[in-house]
Amino acid sequence: MKKYIYLLLTVLSLSLLVISCTPDANEDLIDHSIDESYYQLGQVGTYWEYKLDSLIFDNGGATQLLRTGYIRINVVDIETKSNGDIIHTMQLNRRETPDQSWIEDRLYRIEKNIAGEIFVIIDNLVFREFSFPFNEGSTWESILFDTDQLYEFVEGEMLEKYNRWDSSIVLNRDTTIIVGGTTYESVATIQEVDSEILTELRQSIAYYAAGVGVIQRQRSILDSQCINVNPDCEFDPWLEKAEKGYIVSQSLLDYSIE
Repeated sequence: MKKYIYLLLTVLSLSLLVISCTPDANEDLIDHSIDESYYQLGQVGTYWEYKLDSLIFDNGGATQLLRTGYIRINVVDIETKSNGDIIHTMQLNRRETPDQSWIEDRLYRIEKNIAGEIFVIIDNLVFREFSFPFNEGSTWESILFDTDQLYEFVEGEMLEKYNRWDSSIVLNRDTTIIVGGTTYESVATIQEVDSEILTELRQSIAYYAAGVGVIQRQRSILDSQCINVNPDCEFDPWLEKAEKGYIVSQSLLDYSIE
């Protein structure tokens, strides 16, 4: 059975924005609406559809598998708590080809608190994904759970996916990019992780368009022990020395925000 890498917004993918500056005493009076437009949640019926293009490394790197899949994320329920926090229940669906029917995969939650922070909760793992307001250069701690012995299995290979997800950074908040032939302006670029050692590469970058949300995410989770055989391989490209893991690109195809 084919295995696909499904990225959860997080899709995949995850992480937080804790603004490093000192909070203003009148923070509650600041209009965050412009910043919040980068992270759309919408009403029940809102959806986003993405194409996933994956390159999976197997058999010690001797086999490289190209895979394509599709995911659709739907808002299926909204709850407002007594303290003002808002919980969106999201339904993740998947399919292997565009002509297949969607298959329900899982439910997860996105919670926005009154302080302007957004948390993604997937399988009891909590990621703080955004905090408003944000600026270019803002940094944040990425993961709000213990990553020790937390593994992901891809093609039977075990990966410690969240190793060294120490901090993320806002690279910019007002650029223009093209995804799937569509031009998006006012795009914020978030480096979710950028960590490389001799045996592991952990990189993830996400692009959020104002008024849309995530339009693209690119992620590399790769491991190699080639240094044990060839010490000079540390200078080789990861496409050549990766023994297990994957590179995946998540691109927006369609969306409707209610």
